[in-house]
Parts: sequence; structure tokens; C-alpha cells
Amino acid sequence: MQRLTFRPPPPRVRERVMSVRARAAARRFVLAALLALGAGEARAASVCSDTPGPNDRVYCTRAFGTDIDIDLDLTNQAIATSGVYENGFYAVQRGNGAISIGMTDSSIATTGARNSSGIAAWTAHAANAAALAIRMTRGSVNTSGSGSHGIDGVHTGAGRIDIDMTSGSISTTGDRAFGIYGYHWGAGGLDIDMRGGTVATAGEGAYGVYGLNYSGTGGIDIGVTDGTVATKGASSSGILAWIGNAANAAAIAIGMTRGSIDTSGSLGHGIYGLHSGAGGVDIDMTGGSVTATGASARGINAWVANAANAAAIAIDVTGGTVVGEGLFGYGAYGSHDGRGSASLTTVAEAMVKAPFSIGVASRLANAANAAGRLVIAHGGAVEAWNIGLRPWAIRSSGHTFGAGAQTADDAARTEPMIAVVSSGTVTVGASVTDAFVRDRIAGADETLSAAESAV
Repeated sequence: MQRLTFRPPPPRVRERVMSVRARAAARRFVLAALLALGAGEARAASVCSDTPGPNDRVYCTRAFGTDIDIDLDLTNQAIATSGVYENGFYAVQRGNGAISIGMTDSSIATTGARNSSGIAAWTAHAANAAALAIRMTRGSVNTSGSGSHGIDGVHTGAGRIDIDMTSGSISTTGDRAFGIYGYHWGAGGLDIDMRGGTVATAGEGAYGVYGLNYSGTGGIDIGVTDGTVATKGASSSGILAWIGNAANAAAIAIGMTRGSIDTSGSLGHGIYGLHSGAGGVDIDMTGGSVTATGASARGINAWVANAANAAAIAIDVTGGTVVGEGLFGYGAYGSHDGRGSASLTTVAEAMVKAPFSIGVASRLANAANAAGRLVIAHGGAVEAWNIGLRPWAIRSSGHTFGAGAQTADDAARTEPMIAVVSSGTVTVGASVTDAFVRDRIAGADETLSAAESAV
């Protein structure tokens, strides 16, 4: 009986960086769950074949010390399982070989109460530098149990994870049941490509597409060039990429060119990049639509959660639409807790429809940030806070609202905390009590100095 249950607790937008004790507990949980993968009884109906018989599931394994690859393509097959910890199409590599599994024009359905994924692959040897690849073309994967993912790829070594979905449908029902899940806890990179098809999840913490490197040093790259992602449930983001290792300096990159992402639960962001390490977060949208309708949900959300991080946040929306229409929702939001910069560029309108919502907002939250700058170029509403030590340059062609409180360190400033260049109207809220800041906001017909307007 094979188990693929190891995962740290999902991040939430209001959570802070986990304490050392919490991180240690999470690592112990991961190790215990991985060891459990090797335990349990064999199932008589498991076969290592890409032509399983009726009522069979596919399960292939390679032993430690071998270099034999696992290479299977499931075509025009139907698999159904009903037990817990019973994946439909499962490959485990304990040696140094690669895993390459594909599904075409096939159907997989799992109905176990928990931890029964549709397609799953695990590279279990820490020294394995070979790749793990999962492909899906047409067909369907349906799961109905907590922790039962549609596609689940895990690598503990130094090789890459590549998950590619070109068409077909994935549906999960259950808490923490992700549509597509890639988890790397080694040095290799993680690449998830969605080029078509549909991914739908229903459950709390059930992300549509989730890329995680929690304790390793590799980067994460997620691309959506077509297709549909829809989630229903609290804290169920459409796309989430999370790097959890404080020493990991690799980047998070998320790109979207077509397709749609729709989330409807509270704190269910459309696209979410979270970095707890030393690297940057880059989110690039050139087309398609992102809609987040839940309370406190953001269409696009980027967060650097490490106070020592000096890398940058960059959010660029040059096509398509981004909507954050829930209560306290945002169209696009970037938050930097470290010492780096944050830039948000939105050419397309980031529409916001609900009360207490803001089109584009960003903040530098570290009072010791002497190097970072915040730049917003946008055609909608803008909200910003000043907590860092550098002036902010905010450019807007629409309505602008700036807010910042003066600290003791600001008394000797020779540059503004907030500088706004706008071709539209500029409005400063009553919460801005510092006359120095109020006087240094420039409208469309005013000119800022090079120091004020430099990016």
C-alpha cells in the first residue's frame, strides 16, 4: 500500500513566516510520511503495465541501487480505485533512474476517502539527478477524497520535475486535494505547463495548480498558455507557487498568456507567488482573465516573506483582465517584507467591483529597507503604504490614493516618502497627516526631480 501524503500546511495570505519550531515540526512530518510510503501491503490488482486489465490499477516501482527508468504511456484505458492511499496510475523510483509517465485518451477515477491521487509519481532517492516527467493529453482524472490530487509529482533528489497538461479534464473534490501538484524538496527545478484542458477543485485549501519547493534549493516555473482553472473553497488559489526554504535563492516565475482562472472562496487568490527564501517573484500576464470573487481574495498576489530577502517582486499585466471583486479584494497586490523592490505594471485595467476593494496595491513592509523602491504604473485605483526608508515612485493614469505615516527616521528626509505622477486625478486620504508627504505629491502638470522619479 503506497502513500503519497507528505505536504506542509498550505500558506494563507495573513500568515507570517513560520517559526523555527513550526518548520522543524513540518520537516519531521514530511520525513515520517515519506518513510510510510514504503510500508503497507501489496495490492493484488496492481500491475506494472500500460495496458492494465479490467479493475487493475497501474503501479510500477524500481528498487534502490538500480538505474532502470520507468517509462509508461497509458492510452485508451480506464482505471477506477476505491480504497484509501490507492492511486490510480502510480510510479515510484527508489533508484537513480528517470520517471516518464503519460496518459492519453484515458480515464482515471479514485473514490477513496483520502490520499488517493489519479496520477502520481515519486522519485525517492536523494542522490537521483534524473528527471520526473508527467504528461496528460485528453482524457479525464476525477478524485473524491481529501488529499487526493489529480496529478501528483514529487522529487526528493536533484533532477527536474516537468508536468505537462495539453488537454483533458481534472476534477477533485475534497479538502487539500490539488488539481495539479508538483513538490520538489531537492536541488532540481520544478516546471508545470498547462497548455489546455480544465482543472476544477472543490474543497478548502484545494489549489488548482500548485508548485512547491519547501526545503530544497530549486526554482519554480508555472505557465498557463491556455485552458481553464476553477476553484471553490476557502484558501483555494487558482495557481500557487511557494518556495519555503530561507536559503533558497532561486526565483518563482508564473506566466499566463491565454485561458481563464476563477476562484470563489475567501483568500482564494487567482495567481499567488509566495517566496520565503532569498529569490524574487516574477508574475507576467499577457492575456486571458483572472477573477477572484471571495472575501480578501486577490486576482494576482505576490509576497516576499523573508526580512533578509533583497530580490525583487515584479508583476506585469500587459494584456487580459484581472478582477478582485470580493470584500477587501484587490486586483493585483505585491508585498515585500525584505530589502528589495516591488514593481507593478498594469496596462490592462484591473477591475474591482466590490466595496473596500483596490485595483492595484503594493507595500514595502520592512522598516530597515533602505534600498528598495516601489513602482506602480496602472490605469485604475492605487493604494500604497510607506513603511520602508526609501521614497516610492507611483505612476498612474487613473485615480490615485496614497497613504503613509511619518516615523522618527523620516524627519531628516531630503526625498519624499510617496511621489505620484499621474495623467488623471490625484487624491490623498485623510490618513496622510505628514505635510511633507502631502506637499511632495506631483500631479500631471508638475515635474519631479530625478531623485523623486527615479525607479
